[in-house]
Amino acid sequence: MGLIIFLILGIMAVVTASGVVIEKRPVYSAIYFIVNLITLSLIYLTLHAEFLAVVQVLIYAGAVMVLFLFMIMIMPPVVENRFGKINLEKFIIIPLLLILLFEIIYVLYSGLTIDIGKNMPPLSFEKFGGIASLGQILFKRYLVPFEITSLILLVAVIGAVYLRRPDQ
Repeated sequence: MGLIIFLILGIMAVVTASGVVIEKRPVYSAIYFIVNLITLSLIYLTLHAEFLAVVQVLIYAGAVMVLFLFMIMIMPPVVENRFGKINLEKFIIIPLLLILLFEIIYVLYSGLTIDIGKNMPPLSFEKFGGIASLGQILFKRYLVPFEITSLILLVAVIGAVYLRRPDQ
């Protein structure tokens, strides 16, 4: 029963993530993103990582999405190009979709799905989603990537403020 719930939530996460990318209206895209974040927190619950699930909802679905919606509301509307300018998106998306389709077919028919999980050590659910284990992993093993991520987010915020400022 747990595997079925996990698979349903996984499919729902993929569908809502696709909705974020496909949706043309930014507010609806943000709503898809909120549903995706909540779905990920439910996946954490199926893995017995209650702390990660609560943090996912509080920080990402709560605070970060409020910030995203605020930025969507203050941005000026995008003016559509009516002069038929050639968009590079149309020339890039078809090869990328073909590559994605090839990867999916390759994984399904090559037998790679059979070997998943055979050589992995057993996961201790008592330590997996707890605060202590998360802190040990995040601030000891992955300290440098954690700090680099914070710098990238800082640069993104500075870039958003720079792009939003009125031209002088």
